[in-house]
Amino acid sequence: MPELPEVETVRRMLDESVRGRTIRSVTLSGHRLRERIPATLPRQLRGRTIERVERTAKYLLIGLDRDLTLLSHLGMSGRWLVLRPGERPALPHVHARIRFTDGTGLWFQDVRRFGLLRLVSGGTQRRLLHAEVRPPHSTAPARRESQAQCPRRSAMTRSRRRGRIAGSTPGP
Repeated sequence: MPELPEVETVRRMLDESVRGRTIRSVTLSGHRLRERIPATLPRQLRGRTIERVERTAKYLLIGLDRDLTLLSHLGMSGRWLVLRPGERPALPHVHARIRFTDGTGLWFQDVRRFGLLRLVSGGTQRRLLHAEVRPPHSTAPARRESQAQCPRRSAMTRSRRRGRIAGSTPGP
């Protein structure tokens, strides 16, 4: 899975390469990624202009006009490819092919298919990211209560502290 600095590098590359471009067409592979890419995505993206590319944690947020956002996650092996006009490399595992009105392209390739592409509205985007990216507030029980729920683990922890692990030699 790409680390945070790699995702930020991808965000900067996308922001420099595609911001301000208008989508002419979108073609999907039909294969499922982490979740199925809706068949309506090409119609919903056609004619939209990319206004910004942002990042929240490891999610890329491709901001479109009319308060829509293409939410993207690279998963384990996903990557965005920016293509020059007329360039059409023969690459496997390309799940989304976006063409812009100026002839350039943007392809999403993901060999292992753990990536994500989802179109969301502004309000939905905030709720989704809050639910998926940020961990829920801690509701962990107090230490004694959690030890009571896991007595074997507690005994093992106590044994470790006393140096009584099977196969270990006693200390001085």
